[in-house]
Amino acid sequence: MGPDEQERLVASDFADAKAYAKSYLGNGSGARFFSARLRQICMLFDSANRGRALDVGCGPGILLSKISEIQFDAYGIDRSASMIAEAREIAPLAHLTVGRAEKLPFPDNYFDIVVLAGILEYLPEPEDALNEVYRVAKPSSMIIVSMLNGRAFCYQWDKTVGRLWRAIRRRWRTELPATSWLHRSSQSRSHLYRLNETALRKLLANCHLYPEKTVYYDFDVVPPPFDEVNQAGAIALNDWLESHLGERFAMLTHRGFLIVSQKVRSVDCHHRMILRQWNASA
Repeated sequence: MGPDEQERLVASDFADAKAYAKSYLGNGSGARFFSARLRQICMLFDSANRGRALDVGCGPGILLSKISEIQFDAYGIDRSASMIAEAREIAPLAHLTVGRAEKLPFPDNYFDIVVLAGILEYLPEPEDALNEVYRVAKPSSMIIVSMLNGRAFCYQWDKTVGRLWRAIRRRWRTELPATSWLHRSSQSRSHLYRLNETALRKLLANCHLYPEKTVYYDFDVVPPPFDEVNQAGAIALNDWLESHLGERFAMLTHRGFLIVSQKVRSVDCHHRMILRQWNASA
């Protein structure tokens, strides 16, 4: 897929800013995912010193509205003018700009916290965006990057069973229903990849952003379409299992993860990564 085609798909997938903002509401699969991610990011902000915070790919401004309430000087940038227009209504205190992650219109060493939530997966060259984040972030600033967990059971089920279901429909020319969970899967046409934790940590370190900790979020082991057939039952089962399993199998049970990093000098990042590898092998 060429960059122009990727650009068109991203614009198409996220054209309706108001509908995207509403996807944070309710008890559906998408809303639970977004709420879990938002909750974890807000917890990190709660424990941080107040200052300037940038949300790269801010969308309709849900996170910006939250961090503005707790006295952060909030900035947001998104490639979509309609998303920025929606963000002006949801987060009126934030400084908002239409622009690209690969060319941030901010000075060097400007932000205390930078967030990239649900954006790297759509960028053909994520290193370009991370290098820009390194430039605009202050020394020792906190960088929060999220990624879909491609190893999660629900995603593997969705990919495997969904592909089989579509093959049956094509092979037998049947009228088997294209259920909403298959439609839900088809919405990520512009989604390029899902990096695992190790790959994302390496990518961050290569851009001089030293990974400090990983936080998995959104426990979900009830696969589609069963999560829609009995939504209340699926939520109750997930809550019960999470209370017993916790994060022991997070790579399989949680649909997303955050990596919290710190901006460091390139030599410091290299030395820290060597020390981490030495400690792991000791």
